Amino acid sequence: MGFEILSNESTVVHHEVYLDVQHHVYFREGQEEQAAVRGQKRTELKACFDLNKDSRMREICVGLNQLNYPNIPSYFTWNSANFCWNPCETFCIPGSNPKKYDFCRRAGSVIVRMHTVSSRERGRCCRKTLLPQMKGVSSHEDLRKVNGVPWSAPRNACAVHGLLVHYAEWRNALRESFASKFNPHTELFAHILIHCELSDPPAL
Repeated sequence: MGFEILSNESTVVHHEVYLDVQHHVYFREGQEEQAAVRGQKRTELKACFDLNKDSRMREICVGLNQLNYPNIPSYFTWNSANFCWNPCETFCIPGSNPKKYDFCRRAGSVIVRMHTVSSRERGRCCRKTLLPQMKGVSSHEDLRKVNGVPWSAPRNACAVHGLLVHYAEWRNALRESFASKFNPHTELFAHILIHCELSDPPAL
């Protein structure tokens, strides 16, 4: 008796989320100085930005501006030698003149996992929230734009998009705990802070 699931294989891609000037640099113990001199290689996110900046690619590949960061691995493969995204396959759109192309979806299923970010890291947390929502983003500055209008911080852009958690339910729960002798409000407050992934704890 066979099980189809045994023959299914999925490609798992892990995406890092970082601030503009706070990339991760990996090095072996004792090689800190060499790592500092070498600097940070182009990351998957930076390469995604560069892909969207490529005017020639945007001109001939009509579907590029419809992809967000988590969608990229479904149509592109990561070139670890040149630190860039390469299209898996393209096809010419019939009747297009000059010729325009679109992307073929990668064979097999692709599972994208974005690294966990603590809600205490407000900047990274908001970027992680925005990246799956924004299409054709070419820079960190683009992430802060809503309808072409730049905002001072990613959190402000999240608020305009309606992506921040609405705190009314937590406030109501805390109010009820004040009136109850059986649910200490301090314990409830601590539980909310630790387990509920608040995007802006001071706002509560």
